[in-house]
Amino acid sequence: MNKAVLTIDAGTVVQGSAGSGSSSTAANDFGNLYVCVGGKLNAIGTPNRPIIFTSTSDDVTDSGDLIFPSRGLWGGIVIFGSARLNNVGWTTNAVAYEIYEGLPDLVVTNTTVGSPYLGQVDYLHRFGGTNDEDSSGVMRYVSVRHGGKKLTTDKEINGWSLGAVGRGTTMEYLEAYCTADDGFEFFGGAVNTKHLVSAFNDDDGFDTDEGYNGKNQFWFGIQEAGAKDSGSEQNGQPQAPDAYVINALPLSNYIVQNATLIGAGATTTGNDALRFRRGNKATWRNSVITDFGGVRVRIDDDGESTPTVVNNLFWGFITNSNEDYGKTYVPAESNPVANPLIRSISRTQNGGLDPRPAAGSPVFTGALNVESDGFWSPAPFKGAFDANDNWAAGWTGLAAEGFFAAKGATTNYVSGYLYGAHTWSATNVYILTEFTYIMSNAVLNIEAGTVVQGVSG
Repeated sequence: MNKAVLTIDAGTVVQGSAGSGSSSTAANDFGNLYVCVGGKLNAIGTPNRPIIFTSTSDDVTDSGDLIFPSRGLWGGIVIFGSARLNNVGWTTNAVAYEIYEGLPDLVVTNTTVGSPYLGQVDYLHRFGGTNDEDSSGVMRYVSVRHGGKKLTTDKEINGWSLGAVGRGTTMEYLEAYCTADDGFEFFGGAVNTKHLVSAFNDDDGFDTDEGYNGKNQFWFGIQEAGAKDSGSEQNGQPQAPDAYVINALPLSNYIVQNATLIGAGATTTGNDALRFRRGNKATWRNSVITDFGGVRVRIDDDGESTPTVVNNLFWGFITNSNEDYGKTYVPAESNPVANPLIRSISRTQNGGLDPRPAAGSPVFTGALNVESDGFWSPAPFKGAFDANDNWAAGWTGLAAEGFFAAKGATTNYVSGYLYGAHTWSATNVYILTEFTYIMSNAVLNIEAGTVVQGVSG
């Protein structure tokens, strides 16, 4: 509600119930958190004590209690602010607003006698306004897991739904894990973000709409073949049947820098990387985009979608993948095709996912210098990770459910000839990068529980 503040301490687990509907049917009685216009959520976790939002059926102390990739077990987090959006379908005194995902325009008036909020009127499902500096609180080290319940046909809750959220809001180190819809969806607004993780969500990893215009750095997304659409679907304006208005303000001119997007696999169909639609003028730069079975960049031929896709590294797509509709998005030399040498890609719970680039990766050359405006962090590399720091380890669902090696484990790269005595420990991960030979008189001892992986070549 307006002026309400919810503060959540580090290490707190918040669980949502499934309600009476299934993951594919709507009942709208499931657990879900709405932060209404004027309200604030202060949820500040730490790397060692994240705040976890998950299902009541998820025992967060047991990494094997849910079968991967359990989705749609509850709702998610929905945050409404009063920043601008460009949906002209709803206006009040010429101020654009939106009603969230087909829900009723529900109005609540406080009638509690003696309350300082007596008479306060709240429109629970509305968002939007004129204040791009609006604050909806501070969120750090928060993991949202196993959500995405259905509201109605083609209307599911996202992991994080951000409706007209202003840049006065702090959003850093946030995860959407195994959601039955998008990981993060921005409906207009101007919020800036850093260190977002979108892992194994159905539909899109990151979705924008209605004139979003924030700054974003260090996004990591990974998808799996069982449920996926685009790595990022980016709408400048709402899709049909809503009217399209040329140059409706605010324009979708956000920036995404230092993203690493890993698709569902280069042999998987229907999995485009960057999908731009309806009047989108966003910028993507200094990013790594790999392992998608669709096209690299798909741009709607609407005459108004003119995104800037520059200085990114593409790798692992279907043959001749570029863009459709014959629309040139950027000279090819501005987005080189080269193997980023990601250390290890795994979509199973075997400790084998390591999104950091190996030594010698081309991500360490050619990164664009960007403006110094107080937001951008120095990053002399392309992608979301440097060689040493996996900032997504420890606090995420990816870590808790076994996709990353155990915190503190060392990834060892092995090739060639092994002489003498060797012991491989269960606390580490070993990756065979080519033919590996145990030589005459050599002994290799492998402890129980050790993970050994081979690259595909």
